[in-house]
Amino acid sequence: MLFYLIQTNFVVFTILVFLYIFLLTNQTIEKQTTGLFLMAGIIVNILMVADMLDYYYASLNVPVVSRYITSATGYTLRPCVIISILLNQNKDEKRMNLYLTIPFAVNAAVAYSSMFTSWMFYFDANNQFHRGPLWLLPFLLSGYYLLVLSYWAFQRFRIGDRKESA
Repeated sequence: MLFYLIQTNFVVFTILVFLYIFLLTNQTIEKQTTGLFLMAGIIVNILMVADMLDYYYASLNVPVVSRYITSATGYTLRPCVIISILLNQNKDEKRMNLYLTIPFAVNAAVAYSSMFTSWMFYFDANNQFHRGPLWLLPFLLSGYYLLVLSYWAFQRFRIGDRKESA
């Protein structure tokens, strides 16, 4: 199983290693941009580990608490890279940041409380995954963040900041 997990994640792991090397050795990129890419890489690393552990826990005969944690982490971190870009670009707009972080916090609360509520997902006695009534929430949230990011890029393009909008 370990060999399979390493094999299936080898490309992502290799890309992340070279991203870290590039970011830490390149002096031409602004520190703010470097920090943003480092944060995105760390989020992807955590997500990759959570997915690998979740895959391992899925092979067990009974559900374990750790599987709820890894699944909730996956559901919570999927929209994280998009929100980190938005929060980084809108540092001075406190109200906008509130509109971005409240849905994220609700998503995280629903995901991590699913162990008790089964709102987003649950596992039966045979450790089989089942979707709860709010299973679409992280995907809708990612779509919302993509719409906000697209709107923000369009506004930057309209005011003549073509490089930043790209």
